[in-house]
Amino acid sequence: MKPNPGQWREVYLCVALTTMATLLLELALTRIFSVVFYYHFAFLAISIALFGLGLGGVFSYVVATWKATLFTRLGRLSVVNSLLVVVALAVLLAQGDNLSNWDLALVYFTAALPFFTAGAIVSTVISETIQQVTGSTSTILRAPRRGACCCCRSSNCWAVRTR
Repeated sequence: MKPNPGQWREVYLCVALTTMATLLLELALTRIFSVVFYYHFAFLAISIALFGLGLGGVFSYVVATWKATLFTRLGRLSVVNSLLVVVALAVLLAQGDNLSNWDLALVYFTAALPFFTAGAIVSTVISETIQQVTGSTSTILRAPRRGACCCCRSSNCWAVRTR
């Protein structure tokens, strides 16, 4: 069962909050990796996020077969996601100074779990709302193009004035 038109605003708000929290987690992991581990592990957070989000997108095909409403599926995934964030940070901060390859693998896969569920949430919403988006795709694609053009024009004007 799909939400009625009045509930789409709530779905979009939930996706915005989920993606914002995912970005904040990625930034936090970057800082934690650079402090707890060596500085070159800070770039590992980006690959962990991409790995988890990609697997979550594939897992959304499994979520689509669940016999529940969209809100129930998203609610379950969101609860699991919030628990996995706490577990991932606890495992990450519990590591000692001497890290073996197994410890690094544990950190990598536990840190990828919140991104996995976030990817499943976003992919599930996209698959459910794709019919609504296709009608306004040209409008959605025009906005970034206009913003990029305005930025280029303003930077060109600024560059000319500073010379």
